[in-house]
Amino acid sequence: MNLSWLGGDPNVSDDVVYDIFLDTQTPPATIVSAGQPETSYTVPSMLGANAIYYWQVVANDGVNAPVFGPIWSFSTAQADCQDANMSLQPVVFVTGWSGSVGNNHILQDDQLRYFEEYLSGLGYRSNCNLFYVTNTDPHEFMDHNAVVIRNQVCSFYDDVKQINTTWDGSFDIIAHSYGGLRARWYLETNGLYGSPCPAGFGLATSQIPRVRNLFTMGSPHGGEPYLGRLQPLAAYIGYEALKDQQLAAAFEMLPPVRLVDNLRHSQPSDVCYRVYAGDANAQFPLLSIAIQLAFLNSSISPPFLYPNDLAVNQTSAELVNHYNPLVSAILPILYPHVSIHHTVDIHGYHPRLGDAVRTFVFPDTFFEEELRNNLGSSSCPAREGVTTPAGLPDPENVPVPSLETLFARSEPTGISSSVNITATTLQNGQIVSGQFDIESAGVHRVQLAWPEGAVDFALTTPYGQEVSRYTADGDPNATYLHLDTGFGLLTTYVVTTTVGGAWSYEITVNDVPTDTLVTATLYPATPIGLNVSQP
Repeated sequence: MNLSWLGGDPNVSDDVVYDIFLDTQTPPATIVSAGQPETSYTVPSMLGANAIYYWQVVANDGVNAPVFGPIWSFSTAQADCQDANMSLQPVVFVTGWSGSVGNNHILQDDQLRYFEEYLSGLGYRSNCNLFYVTNTDPHEFMDHNAVVIRNQVCSFYDDVKQINTTWDGSFDIIAHSYGGLRARWYLETNGLYGSPCPAGFGLATSQIPRVRNLFTMGSPHGGEPYLGRLQPLAAYIGYEALKDQQLAAAFEMLPPVRLVDNLRHSQPSDVCYRVYAGDANAQFPLLSIAIQLAFLNSSISPPFLYPNDLAVNQTSAELVNHYNPLVSAILPILYPHVSIHHTVDIHGYHPRLGDAVRTFVFPDTFFEEELRNNLGSSSCPAREGVTTPAGLPDPENVPVPSLETLFARSEPTGISSSVNITATTLQNGQIVSGQFDIESAGVHRVQLAWPEGAVDFALTTPYGQEVSRYTADGDPNATYLHLDTGFGLLTTYVVTTTVGGAWSYEITVNDVPTDTLVTATLYPATPIGLNVSQP
């Protein structure tokens, strides 16, 4: 499909460029082409079926204020489901932390797109019996994203019912990472799941969509960093979240927040939770140890000694298990139908990994061995895989008033946030320096991030002592860490006995392929949010 418009500028000497916005919401907020001189735009083929899309052109000549064109719209056709196996249980995919704003199709999702490619060979077709929730947003809180999921599930209901009139109205939801928390919020919120669809989203009648199974793949149900054990991929996600001001998701990820939410919610009686918790150490221990040693400073014990998928601690992904015995006794009461599955999968996938490793989102192994036989299952073993540690009371005999005891003994205290030291674009050979203040003593982490190439980063204390990669080996109070995450480079200094006052920094760009954005950040010892003492 080609979109075109009349352009130009009354002043023929001005060069006009156009920004094109395209979205399923109005006014459209997703920019799909920026600064193009052409007066036409070819729409990608990956659009949702049976949907209304809104588009708008904004003209800019670099001299006058931008000119906003009218909002136009077009509708997409019903999906071609002739070769779809409509006897299969319809599945709904919910993506992880970064959300799906700007994605119109599962093939645009960096992680979940592999499922569409694989499931198409099993009789699944997008917008027929395979659906993808768009517009989940890490800048928004859970309640907002839960409504987004509810509204789209209602629309998916209509899509399936029009093709298969004998369908029983139930879906399975497959959620990756943080998407599992958003899906749970939809399922566990009164007025959303189990209620009639609102007008404008599916059938505004007594017909109510149902969910038979929720599959969560590496979802941090217990929050991260769990017990202070910060995993490598979680550290990168957290850095990106703070850089992009994704504060809603960052706050709701914290273990104290997750604990309160888990204890205030409960599992709907007709939905089975099948939670998958990975342990990358079991798959390739040497690589796992090498990666995690770079983040040893963030853990209260060596991270390779406990199971994790390089982003989420295994216990956090289990939902109904917790390091606090009282909480471990209460959670199975609130979530009585949880099937825990331990795997060797790592959290996500990047093309650099190839086919050599097992991951939750590379379905040739994980889907075949873990999900396929459970899709559409109507049986849900009560607390399968959950064991009560020796010496704990039977969960069935723990009185619910213990919830009140737990809340009464929780004491929230404020903690400090990160500080942006600098964010600037540099070229080869450039050196930039400056100062930043550390207000109090204690453990601090100073981190530099950039996409690729060779960049040096050094610090100087208020007393003139150098802290660099050359001096850190002989300094008992400073640790130098450098990590290539596969998505960018991180240099971190962990200073255990920090001197308060004015610190200096120097960034030297030695060899980068192009102009490079470097970002330096000061982190306190504790993540942003509330630190809660638990009984």
